[in-house]
Amino acid sequence: MAFAIGAHEATRPLVIDPVLGYSTYLGGSANDGIGVHMTIDSTGAVYFTGYTPSTNFPTQNPQQAAKVGFDDAFVAKLSPTGALVYSTYLGGGDEDFGSSVAVAARGNAYVIGSTSSLNFPTQSPFQSTNHGGGDAFISKLSPTGSGARVFDLPRRQRH
Repeated sequence: MAFAIGAHEATRPLVIDPVLGYSTYLGGSANDGIGVHMTIDSTGAVYFTGYTPSTNFPTQNPQQAAKVGFDDAFVAKLSPTGALVYSTYLGGGDEDFGSSVAVAARGNAYVIGSTSSLNFPTQSPFQSTNHGGGDAFISKLSPTGSGARVFDLPRRQRH
């Protein structure tokens, strides 16, 4: 057997059979295939967010250990080797969806999403109550997943 190698950068290693670094499941007993967004920090740690209907979604060092509503947002961080650093629910009594996550230079994760919950967990909020329907939220988690600060942002009013 032989391979025909096309043009490639000779200063970089040529990989013909890539090696799987890690692969894992993360979910509970319900349909948790609802990861929405992920990002990677400068160390290779992976952060992702989405939402889950599972009451037994795996948590590790959680800011919020239990699901409260129908669907709760979740935020998780995996180390560069695939170990679960933290995983937490974010939500109140209604539907909560994590839609995007970004990481700052110091390792704080910022999650945005939407919530219909009147009791979405807030700390030092810009806006302390849901103004009806679905409001946007932004949450800041420390590099270890603790110390979440949640900011509830009002929906833009349509005229």
